[in-house]
Amino acid sequence: MVNSSASIAPNAAGVAMSSSTSAATPPNPAEIALLATLESLTSSSARDVDAITTAIAKLKAIPSSPTLTNIVSGTNNRSYNLLWSTSDKFISGLGTGLHTLPLARLDFFFLTLGQNSVCIEEVIR
Repeated sequence: MVNSSASIAPNAAGVAMSSSTSAATPPNPAEIALLATLESLTSSSARDVDAITTAIAKLKAIPSSPTLTNIVSGTNNRSYNLLWSTSDKFISGLGTGLHTLPLARLDFFFLTLGQNSVCIEEVIR
């Protein structure tokens, strides 16, 4: 379920991350609709990669999305949770890469941006 304070931040690597923020940013109706679509596409067991990639491309095309510089330099924290990625290289490059070890499984990947800092947390079992 997507609420008005949630969004998904896509990037060039084809990664979708759900977001929650304490900022009072009014939701964009087109963005909310795409978020609902992405959430339903990534929550199903049989994922349609083409549909997910298309939805991410549409979300990236919305001009009202803030830039990474604006998010990091802001006074409010924005927290993201990884929903889906087309590439393991992105996750290994941004995180520790420990999930690639034998018998290791990446359960959650969190990213918090704001107040001139970046915090990455991984839950690997």
